[in-house]
Amino acid sequence: MTFWANFYIVLGVWFLNVLFRGKVMPIFKIRPRDFTGMCTSTIEVSDAVKELAKKDDDFAKRLALRRETTDSEFIDLHGSQGLQAAKAAAADGGIAFSDQCRTERVRLVFGPGFECLPSSQVLRGPQIFLEELTAAFAIVVVIKQNQFGDVFVPLFFHVTYRDGKERRGFGVFVLETNALFIPAGNAVFAIISGYNPKSHKWKSAQNPL
Repeated sequence: MTFWANFYIVLGVWFLNVLFRGKVMPIFKIRPRDFTGMCTSTIEVSDAVKELAKKDDDFAKRLALRRETTDSEFIDLHGSQGLQAAKAAAADGGIAFSDQCRTERVRLVFGPGFECLPSSQVLRGPQIFLEELTAAFAIVVVIKQNQFGDVFVPLFFHVTYRDGKERRGFGVFVLETNALFIPAGNAVFAIISGYNPKSHKWKSAQNPL
């Protein structure tokens, strides 16, 4: 489909979702339930994904990267210099590097705009705002380009980080994924259009891929 065809489809679905109070969201695989406090869950690789991996070597390598559960090989093959240095320091009794490793793995597997945090730090709600339409096409791109069978849900986020900083905005929550390295109790998400509660203004939508 063309850009405008996608845009008007999303616009229509969003209007119906507002009109029927969140019950019409088939394009996003929305399910009629509250996502607050939910964690990203792990699912098995579908037969369609397995077949695609047999035909495409590059895709098979990307799938294998998702299914790897240990951090060591990832760090050696794909980790940044800073992460490799942190691993070496940890071997000598230095600081732990698991959080940094998870951050880099999530960005490589899902996209540079994605994050992974304990679910308790990520408040989510199905609120609908007119300004969210600016992020609608970016969400379509995220969903269409994902070939691994992940299930995405568009939601409004209020994230609190360990240092006390907060971030709000509209984006996508990864409800289900076949990536095995996501720790239990965590939420994978990407804020596509940030919101400033003081100025009540939205930032331009950014593609998280």
